[in-house]
Amino acid sequence: DELERIRSVLSVGEREAKRLEEEKTRPLFEKAVMDALADVRSKESSISSIIGSLAITSNDLCVSSELYESVLQSQVKSSLTNTFEGVAKFVRVGNVAGVEKGVSDMVEYLDDVKAFLDKVGTEMTDDEETLATRVLSFSVGEGMKKEKTNAYRMFLKSSLASNDSKLSEAARSTLAKFAGIVELSKFDSQIVYKEVVGPTLTETVLKNTEDLHSLDGAADVQSVVDSLGLTADAVAEIKMSVYRQRLTEVSESAEGGILSEEQSAGLKSLASFLSVPDTEAAKLCAKVNGPAYKSSVVEAMGESGVIMDSYQEPLDQLRQRLLLDEQRGRSIYMATVAEKMDPMCKGLVTALEDIQKPASNDDKEKDGLGITAEQKTTDFMAACMTLVDFVKGNKAAEQIEDGTDSVTRDVEKEVEKEVEREEIKMVTRPTLKAPGETETVEEKVIVKDTVTETVTETITETVPKYRYEFPLTAQSISSIQDEAAAAIYKQFVIGSFSAKDDKAATYEEYQEQIGLVLGLDDAEMTKIAGSIGAMVFDNYFSTSMQGKSELDQQDMMFLAQIKDKLKMSDDVVERLLLSTQKNLLSKQVERVFVAGTKITAESVRAVRDQAAGMGIDLARDLGVTDDRLGRMFTIEVSEGIEGGAITAGDDGSDSIAEIVEGLGMSEAKAEALLEALVKDRSSRIVKNISADVARGNDARAMKDLPIFISYAKFVGGENLGIKLAKNVVDSIVAVFESATFGQPGAEDDLQILKKALS
Repeated sequence: DELERIRSVLSVGEREAKRLEEEKTRPLFEKAVMDALADVRSKESSISSIIGSLAITSNDLCVSSELYESVLQSQVKSSLTNTFEGVAKFVRVGNVAGVEKGVSDMVEYLDDVKAFLDKVGTEMTDDEETLATRVLSFSVGEGMKKEKTNAYRMFLKSSLASNDSKLSEAARSTLAKFAGIVELSKFDSQIVYKEVVGPTLTETVLKNTEDLHSLDGAADVQSVVDSLGLTADAVAEIKMSVYRQRLTEVSESAEGGILSEEQSAGLKSLASFLSVPDTEAAKLCAKVNGPAYKSSVVEAMGESGVIMDSYQEPLDQLRQRLLLDEQRGRSIYMATVAEKMDPMCKGLVTALEDIQKPASNDDKEKDGLGITAEQKTTDFMAACMTLVDFVKGNKAAEQIEDGTDSVTRDVEKEVEKEVEREEIKMVTRPTLKAPGETETVEEKVIVKDTVTETVTETITETVPKYRYEFPLTAQSISSIQDEAAAAIYKQFVIGSFSAKDDKAATYEEYQEQIGLVLGLDDAEMTKIAGSIGAMVFDNYFSTSMQGKSELDQQDMMFLAQIKDKLKMSDDVVERLLLSTQKNLLSKQVERVFVAGTKITAESVRAVRDQAAGMGIDLARDLGVTDDRLGRMFTIEVSEGIEGGAITAGDDGSDSIAEIVEGLGMSEAKAEALLEALVKDRSSRIVKNISADVARGNDARAMKDLPIFISYAKFVGGENLGIKLAKNVVDSIVAVFESATFGQPGAEDDLQILKKALS
């Protein structure tokens, strides 16, 4: 109260007053707490009396609860830090006894302090969080990780040495509390723990696994595990280490690393005894026993490089005896095949380069003998097939059922049938010559016999169809890249296509499989075959389609042959055929117009007929312009009209309609072109007629007049826009009338002429 009155008189704020009070009282209270903790350590006074004395001091000094707790924490930390620094000194000089006693004293003191704090907390706080938890929320020995770790290690070793390599519960508890107060991480403490006690467990496990056929020390091992208090992970790791050691020892003792049945069984029992997971055991066996299995695979390949079927089962039995699971055994097997396969793949690249290299005199031997291009191709094809046989023969390809096929075959079977034959028998019968008497005579009888005969019968069976998948390819083992694989496949397809009959069938059987072995997928192989097909189609059609508008039977047979040889689908063939036809027809269109003014109706008609026969639209499919289509229409129609093939009327309309359809033009466009054609040609022709009549060349005029009338008939003689003097018209009419007098149809033509010229 007095202090509060003075604070008020002096106008000192509450915060400043509190600071001044703590500044004066804290050192006094720290001294009191230090003495109290010394009493706690010495245990000369009871905790209750220590707390009571401390309570009187704190009350006399007006110590707040916050200051009380703060001083407690700082003094406890200081005393524990001083204690650990003493332990650290012993660690640095290697004083094991000093470390053991210092750690024990430190933990014991910690327990006493905690009991003291729990009692203080009970009396001064109602918080859920205990005072001890808050006060002890610190660590000691900052910056001394090495000393902490070594103190932990030295105490652990000393405890084991003094207790027949066993760790008592008290020692475990001390270690756990020490690690907690110095904040030695769980990871670090477990590393030290395993390092120290691991050899003890390892020694025990090794001792109990000396005889793989008498593994009866499980209880002994478990007893050591329980006494050492190792974590499950640490125990598993140690057991795994022992299994690895025993596995290596057995493998090295076996001739060539090939385990006997007895050794294999012993290692299986060992894995079970040590509780080694199957997956982990399989990994170790693959690492230790894998080389022996690989050597056996290489040996089984022999000089041919292909493992005979009769060796496959013994190899699998060996795999099992070497404790290799199916997956890892297959992996080693495939890796071995890949090693043998690698130079074969690279050899194909070299062979291809040799085929594609331009021939020169340097390539031949001095005596004039050399390897021909044909022989190089034959050797290349053989090498490709050898690669496929190598992969398939070594079971590196997977045969997968892919639907069914119907096959027919002839079978022989025995059948029974009845046959008739005549037989002569002697029979006794009454005679007609002498009643009551008999006679013996010969009589023919039909006898039926059953005979067996062999007949041939044709039967149809449904059998499974297979396809191959190649998990091991030239690209997957990085022997060659995609570009080289495509080039090799292309050369093989070309070689197959070019081969003679005696080899072609064999090559075709291998065509798809060599592509798969090279690492190409269906799309890539189809693309390559398509590019070859396009070249073949283009070469063939550039000659065979000359003078033809559609394919004949011979062409279709050729296409079927190409399709089979290149293994192309119907869709690919159809696209190639259309593309080739378009290309050829496009070239023909260009040739028509290269002729310039000499374009003939015959050449236009040939293009139109071919387009119709091929089902090609000139504008849409070939991009022929409207201008060119118009010229083609005009040329063919004008020649037809002037040659008499196209006349006004239904027949002429049908002919023009056929031309319009063949050129892919619209009717409106055709009508406009026809109208322009009629007017233009009529105007030009009538000028020539006028000139001829004026010069008295009536005969020449009569050559043009029928053509003029033919054009005029298409418009009924109207709207031609012809303007001539009356005397010229009369002269033309007179010439025509005189020349055609009495001829059939002359009168109708005369009327059209007059109408057209008027």
